Amino acid sequence: MVAERKDVSVLIVRAQLGSEDGDADPERIDAAVENAAAVIREEVECLGGTVAASIGPIWLALFGVVRTGEDDAERAVHAAMTIRDRLGVATGPAAPTTARGVCVVQAAVATGEALVRYQPDHSDVPPSVNGALLDECHTLLSLTPAGEIRVCDDTRRATEFAITYHRGDSSPGWQVGGFRQEYVALHAVPVIDREYDLDVLRGLLQRTRHQATPHMVTVLGEPGIGKTRFIMEFERRVAANPEDVRLLVVRSQPFVGEDPLAVLHALVAACCGSLRGDSVETTTARLTATVGRLVDSEEERAWLLSCLTPLLDPEVCASTRVAVNDVLGAVRQLLREIAARGPLVVVFEDLHWADDILVDFVEDLTPSLGSLPLLVIATARPELLKRRPEWGGGIRHSLTLTLEPISDAAIDRLLEFLTSTAAGGLNTSAGGLLEALLEGAGDEPAARRGQLRRILVSGSASLRDELCGPGAGGPQTAAPDLCLPRSAGHPYR
Repeated sequence: MVAERKDVSVLIVRAQLGSEDGDADPERIDAAVENAAAVIREEVECLGGTVAASIGPIWLALFGVVRTGEDDAERAVHAAMTIRDRLGVATGPAAPTTARGVCVVQAAVATGEALVRYQPDHSDVPPSVNGALLDECHTLLSLTPAGEIRVCDDTRRATEFAITYHRGDSSPGWQVGGFRQEYVALHAVPVIDREYDLDVLRGLLQRTRHQATPHMVTVLGEPGIGKTRFIMEFERRVAANPEDVRLLVVRSQPFVGEDPLAVLHALVAACCGSLRGDSVETTTARLTATVGRLVDSEEERAWLLSCLTPLLDPEVCASTRVAVNDVLGAVRQLLREIAARGPLVVVFEDLHWADDILVDFVEDLTPSLGSLPLLVIATARPELLKRRPEWGGGIRHSLTLTLEPISDAAIDRLLEFLTSTAAGGLNTSAGGLLEALLEGAGDEPAARRGQLRRILVSGSASLRDELCGPGAGGPQTAAPDLCLPRSAGHPYR
């Protein structure tokens, strides 16, 4: 058992049966309670959190226990929103009238330091948390109206770049509004201190395209340095380029490392153009059509489908004993067929969270595919090199980029840009970002600089997925075939 003080986000949910269900028969009540429990656990775990405890209608979930993430607070708030939307309804004039009669949901999120006890080698043992942070979250919950979500000041500051808030009343905390429509990563706000790194990726993509030579790039950076924001900007620029480049993005996450096939599931779905929300049947049909277009040999088509189809259905995958090596080989062959028809970029985000099987797969991808226009990009924290000190060694055309913190001088230049363009009404993105900045930091230069730094490096993918579909490079520039699913294990669906 490990005990340490660390930064976490605490989510407490109260899900009580609505008044219309209170007089129902016991079996219906039991079914409703079981459904609520399943939904809460599913949404929390899908977003990378852990359900720590439950007592009656109260549920406690933690985010950032084993590994601190760049967006733990946003994940916690997003979990609260999806739980509320699935089990109950939001109050107010915007509340839908068709989703009544399930549960009355209240939720609170608090972010900060707490004493956490957990067993890192036993994910099935729930963690525990103690301290003032838990008390603060419980107090927020007691002040939260039915159908609402309330967060602490630290949670608001960590997430206001993506989520809107309002005071509501004189009580402590902030009530969740919704996803912010003006989002820095989706618009024309300049990227600072990253141009040379982006030029490296652009140059390697051009070299890959013109020489049909596979390259692998590892983008390293500490938590919060802005790896996701960096990749999102690269995606946006690829989408804005008229050249025909296929872009696939998948992401590893903690707590699903025991399933090395989760990311490959998403990669296969992306390869066949499956869209978010597609059923297993639809995705399977897309895969069959894709393999039919790419592969001439009937025998090879049958082999690919026999290995890849179970990957798309967890129940079939569990009951069908398909060798992992066969699955890896089939995914590799599918990527080979796609790259043979045009430049292909495959991005594996947060590879430090991946199972060793997936790490081996990524490292071996460019050497195993031969002379093809393939660019493989893997983002990770430096801890990947602790696991694999010889990562990328001996691989031709392998490069590592290490992202450094954004300098104060660059932050100040961007502040000047935001102020001037917002004042002139030339850029709505600048105005929206400046508004969020002033809400969180006021006029104090050091506070504004720190707040802007947090906004810029976060680059969380959640709102991008909400607005333009998973894997999109932005609403203004994304081509239809670039709006591809991210990982099935990706927290933002």
